[in-house]
Amino acid sequence: MAKGNSLLGYTRGKIGDLVFARMGGQQISRAYVSTVNDANSASQVSQRSQLSNLVNMYRNAKDLLQLAFESKKSSESYYNKFVGANLGKIKVYLTKDQAALNACVVAPYMVSQGTLRSIETVETATNTYRTSIALGSLSVDDTTTVGALAEAIINNNQNFSYNDQITFATFAQTVNSTTGAPQTTVTVYELTLEKGSSEVARDAIPALGLTTVSGYLGTTADLPAGGFVYIQSRKNSSGKVLVSTQNIVMAAENSYSSYSGTTQQALALTAYKANSADILDPDATTQVDYSSSDSGSGSGGDSGSDSGGSSSGGSSGGDDPLG
Repeated sequence: MAKGNSLLGYTRGKIGDLVFARMGGQQISRAYVSTVNDANSASQVSQRSQLSNLVNMYRNAKDLLQLAFESKKSSESYYNKFVGANLGKIKVYLTKDQAALNACVVAPYMVSQGTLRSIETVETATNTYRTSIALGSLSVDDTTTVGALAEAIINNNQNFSYNDQITFATFAQTVNSTTGAPQTTVTVYELTLEKGSSEVARDAIPALGLTTVSGYLGTTADLPAGGFVYIQSRKNSSGKVLVSTQNIVMAAENSYSSYSGTTQQALALTAYKANSADILDPDATTQVDYSSSDSGSGSGGDSGSDSGGSSSGGSSGGDDPLG
């Protein structure tokens, strides 16, 4: 029932599907919402348990993720972009206890998104991978110079230019000996394709990620459990950094499947005390949108210092956890 004096121009309360109120001396109205989202619905809890791992991965890989998403607007953060690219797509479920221990599971997350051609990877032998970066006749060893490597890459790959950068990162999966929680250590190496440089290439990227595999740039078999990634980047004439779109490549040994299946999802739902009545209800499966367009605004540009709003359901999808 609505109250007020419509003759004087103000009303408050509900009329039909509209709710009226006064704010700042002005009459306002909004559509009436008959249902309230359940913060402990199965879909909400599923998203929350996934978000925990994304937050912890962002903490570990924050340096790598800066400038990694070309389309980031000044009103967004790289955290927004990282979460928006992966939440609900690459699923890792952490229980409440695991999240409290800052558990972090390596998963095939998208860690860069841009307009340069993606670097492809193929496993050629157990835990040995080659990329799509052809080296021609060059066999990389401990004496190969940056100049020689750059010449081989540019002569054999039309999508590379001098002064492009190749970034190689490993995501080592281990278990904390005290807590028993999975943890991730991110190590990043960078090499700029400088013409004529006499610097030793493996001083920038070790043999682990800089070796010749069947005529292509690739890895040795010494990759740690977890995953790795190669990213190409380039600064254009206006100073903008362009990147290739890349996902973490899972190493032969990893823990991803143990934390992404239905068994782990059920453990997470139980740990968060999700309401089970709506698990099979088609109307209750709508996921919370933590994408960058709805997650809040940032103030930091490329600095990574951002602030944003939080999403419904009690999980903060828009705030940079380190900002």
